[in-house]
Amino acid sequence: MFIITMFKLKKGFIKNTKAFGMY
Repeated sequence: MFIITMFKLKKGFIKNTKAFGMY
């Protein structure tokens, strides 16, 4: 359960980083 949460946070972090890099 904890690993799944970390995976989602990591995936969301990468997505936010890419979105931020577009600006």
